Amino acid sequence: MLEKIKKYLYTLAFILLAVMVLPQTLSYADEVELSAEKILLMNKSELLAELENGELTLPTYYDTHRDVAETFVYKYTPLLLKEELDTSVPQFNYMPSNEMLKNLEISLIKRGLLKEKDFSKIYPETSYLSRYSLKDSTILGTWNSNYENYNCYAYSIGLTSWRQPDGGDGYSYYDVSKSISSIADDVLADLDSLGYWGYKTTTKPKSLPDKHFRVIRKRK
Repeated sequence: MLEKIKKYLYTLAFILLAVMVLPQTLSYADEVELSAEKILLMNKSELLAELENGELTLPTYYDTHRDVAETFVYKYTPLLLKEELDTSVPQFNYMPSNEMLKNLEISLIKRGLLKEKDFSKIYPETSYLSRYSLKDSTILGTWNSNYENYNCYAYSIGLTSWRQPDGGDGYSYYDVSKSISSIADDVLADLDSLGYWGYKTTTKPKSLPDKHFRVIRKRK
């Protein structure tokens, strides 16, 4: 009789142990076997939390502005998974955003959601500021190797170093969520600080004041 009781207790203990361990095992498996489909179903905060669990490193600005980081990963994770982004050249005028995109891509690769890449070719040791390329653009006039240091705004006003519409350099933050009109106001203020002048218009100019006058087009 005593032996039967012992066997019963051992069986009961085993069943209780299995019940306690099994849910944790399943939960861990679900966490590890994260698929692209599951990621695309997450909301912004869930996605950022999941990616940070996968060792996504946030640049200082994005770590401080969590809402911006959530919006970033929510927008660009699907594009990376669908291979709709060319990461061989900088995608942004703001350097921390390029760093954020690089970190996001590396995180997805570590999770097995993207193919392995040779990062020495995609993200070489040289700074983004010295390797921005005129991808899908046509060079008009004489080329100067210093233009490799440009960004679109600086290039449009004849400078050969990065510049934001408010006069900041390539590493300074500029709020690109502003309205087109507000960005145009920043450009006019910056041009004024450089000794230039300009005006806003929503239609194509029929004529220019002189041959040195330039048209800067802003769109979103």
